[in-house]
Amino acid sequence: MSKLDDADIESRYPDTNNFIRSITSVKRLSLCIRSLNAEELNNLKLCPCDTNWSKLLARLLEKSPSLRELEICLNDDHKDTCVDPPLVSLENELNPVPECMRSSLETFKWKGIHGSQKEVVDVVKYILRNACCLETAAVLSQSTPETEDKCKMMIQELLHSFLSSATCQLVLE
Repeated sequence: MSKLDDADIESRYPDTNNFIRSITSVKRLSLCIRSLNAEELNNLKLCPCDTNWSKLLARLLEKSPSLRELEICLNDDHKDTCVDPPLVSLENELNPVPECMRSSLETFKWKGIHGSQKEVVDVVKYILRNACCLETAAVLSQSTPETEDKCKMMIQELLHSFLSSATCQLVLE
């Protein structure tokens, strides 16, 4: 598919690696994946620059029972183009709590926060409150002089959060 300009794909079980390699030249893509099955996913790094990233996060948490490491990291080259989308409430979206939160998620890291303080705090609190096996949780705000006060307030609120895991090391910067 090296010369493909348009693609309208509907699939139940895509081979993700081959699929991504095959659409490198696509200019317009319509994609419907009916069954997201990420049972073998152990490590997820997700860039929150798209308006639907938190919905994708909710689905991936739901469908990844073996997830051990989750990193939300705003790519440096996306900082100027990303939007501050409204985040979905994981509390409302994920009922019951996903299996990975109850049995396997050990590491959570959020680096390069953008968006409203309340929305970010809600996502982080959900993970801290529900990830029973969490060993390390790090929120690295990378504040600028303009956002320093907002980041300090967010860190103070997170310091008082309930941790589901008694052994979790919480790192807030």
